Amino acid sequence: MRISIILFFILFFIFSVSCEEDKCRISTDTQVKVHLFIEDTTLVEDDVLNSFAVYSPLWTDSIYYSKAGISNSLKFQLSPTGDTSKFVFSALGINDTLTFYYNRELFLISPECGFITNYNIDSLNFTKNQIDSIKIIQTSVSNIDEEHIQIYY
Repeated sequence: MRISIILFFILFFIFSVSCEEDKCRISTDTQVKVHLFIEDTTLVEDDVLNSFAVYSPLWTDSIYYSKAGISNSLKFQLSPTGDTSKFVFSALGINDTLTFYYNRELFLISPECGFITNYNIDSLNFTKNQIDSIKIIQTSVSNIDEEHIQIYY
């Protein structure tokens, strides 16, 4: 009986020491980073940025809504279930619609972190109500924080 108790504690100690900590220490957010440039002289940068909002027609709430003193870059996630995502960019009461076309790739980071969806942007369509042009800087969207799109007003 005494030997089985000692053996139990020895095995318990060995198994508890050999286990890894099940924490993910890597970012699992896969987001498109957009940088806004206000080059139209008729637009005041602070007014545009302070009234700026981004939302999807498929969702009921806004993805991004500006606050006073915001920067001119923002991040949002593409749809992990489809190969297109549509977003409405609204500033000063004028809306522009951006449609992203992309391929998705499921990627296993680790057993602790699980899977993420990486994207490869094929193309982008947009209305020109207020947006002048758009430049795709980086087509690959992963969990690395880098700029992907530049939007010029």
